[in-house]
Amino acid sequence: MAVQPDSNHSSKFFRKDYIAIDGTNAFYKVHLERRSWETARLVCEAEGASLFYPVDEDEARIVMQHLRQTVGVFNRVFIGISTPYSKYIFETVDGTLMADVYDKWRPSQPDDCNGTDDCVVLDASNGLLDDYPCDAKLQFICKKTESSLKWNTLCDSPDPDYEFVDILGRCYKLHLTPRTWSDAYAVCRMEQSYLAIPNTQGEAKYLAKLMDRAALHKDIEYSGVIHLGFKKTGTWKTTYGVPLYDSGYKNWAKGQPEGNDNICGSMSNDTLLSGVNCEDKAIFICEHEISLLKLSIDTRFGTVDT
Repeated sequence: MAVQPDSNHSSKFFRKDYIAIDGTNAFYKVHLERRSWETARLVCEAEGASLFYPVDEDEARIVMQHLRQTVGVFNRVFIGISTPYSKYIFETVDGTLMADVYDKWRPSQPDDCNGTDDCVVLDASNGLLDDYPCDAKLQFICKKTESSLKWNTLCDSPDPDYEFVDILGRCYKLHLTPRTWSDAYAVCRMEQSYLAIPNTQGEAKYLAKLMDRAALHKDIEYSGVIHLGFKKTGTWKTTYGVPLYDSGYKNWAKGQPEGNDNICGSMSNDTLLSGVNCEDKAIFICEHEISLLKLSIDTRFGTVDT
């Protein structure tokens, strides 16, 4: 797969749920759900970004101003600075000493008053820092710098994990973190893609081939099925609103489909379709039309975004 620096894509795009803030040369996403510091770091990494920390006073001021204007005032957010190896040796998530970035502490801080204050929080109201217990649950911000953005030229995407399949003319990405159907759908949409919808036996076989990779990862919960982009709400339809029986592939497993509503689409590694509880967690595959980033036209399903 050909991946290269973003030299021809100056339109400032990373993911649909990230925004570019003028004056920072970076993209940001505010997570309002509260997580521990380590979980926040992993969430950002899973999105292809890193846990935000200000590199200087200008970035701290610009980002805090944006938060106040868009999210409102809230107190503390975890930032990507901690003491991973030694007390009072604060380092960023990418290994830079805190003294070389933003280090505007609140008076009398850091003090490690609990004996476990090994992570750093930023007060969004005044831009001052405090040491804080890492297992506390706080809101956080993820950041992706423009300089770290690599463009996947074959898939016309900022995500290098999408793989172009020449015979199908599309790109696919296997997600190994099991999610509910709704959450899987949201992840794909935020990547400017959609939950995979097989239209032919050949495409279904390719998806099954991707599924085989999951079996190599013994550390994940893999049930042998993946979420697909169709759902029963009255009738079976794809996420593009097309009746499933008109989408080109309807090879159901024996006894399927189920008759209940609010059942979501799935496929086993033998390429057979079935309905599952939408709240069940499963791995999934996102499918990316190369034209989506250019013209927002989906030629497969005959719809046009206007």
